[in-house]
Amino acid sequence: MVTLIKADAEQAFGKAVTRARNHQNPVLLANFAALDDQQERLRRELAYLNIHYAYKADGPENAQDASRIRIDEAAQALALSQSDPRYVVWLKKEPAQLLDTESVAYQNLFGGGLTGIQLANSVRVLRYIQQRMVTESIVANGLERLTYKHGVYVLGFILAKRVKQVIVGARLMDETKLRAELGAPFDAARQTLWGAVQPKTLLKGPLGIFRNQTDAIPLLRDAMIAHYGLDADPAIAPLRAKVVSTDPYPQKALFDYLSVKAPQIGNVT
Repeated sequence: MVTLIKADAEQAFGKAVTRARNHQNPVLLANFAALDDQQERLRRELAYLNIHYAYKADGPENAQDASRIRIDEAAQALALSQSDPRYVVWLKKEPAQLLDTESVAYQNLFGGGLTGIQLANSVRVLRYIQQRMVTESIVANGLERLTYKHGVYVLGFILAKRVKQVIVGARLMDETKLRAELGAPFDAARQTLWGAVQPKTLLKGPLGIFRNQTDAIPLLRDAMIAHYGLDADPAIAPLRAKVVSTDPYPQKALFDYLSVKAPQIGNVT
């Protein structure tokens, strides 16, 4: 009826026991993420910024507090800065896997080099884009409305690259300046996204497009090239044609290139 295991909770063996002994219960992956020492480090760094980082279950999930960041929200925000376009599909299709501490996806998001400021900046960008997309979806109609409703992560993936230098900097973004400086780029990216989605809706709705890698990755590639003004860039064609069998996803080199070529937006700190 009872099993007693004596182990140091801070060591790898104790954490492995905790994970293994809880699989018979309805445990979320986020609960296991709480065993990662990086999460406590980030909580302490964010506490100095007067931001409460809820990486453990510590209150109602729907608590609305601008100074509170949930771990699932952190994963969503950090995913937008990655160069790997599969994150966009994972966020829409199976976001829980991003909190699996044993996955490469989680390790890329919450690596040892991540700082509390970078996490907070990423979340501020995500929240701005979410708020704007809600507003745009209300005034739009039909398939355009569905594009804005379901395309938050696609648009966020495109725009997060444009403030990447600020995100990884040493200062917190000023939310008022962020709204002012990202307003026009948001509108331009939104129109580019809708233009890229429209031809594909003859066969599939926006939700189906964003949940499918075969549809979403080429769409994201074309939208990034157009929004970043790289149509005439001589490096694009060779990178589009490049095929490396060992790459984890098609055109990896092209997405790496697009991620660093995004025109940067400043004056947001």
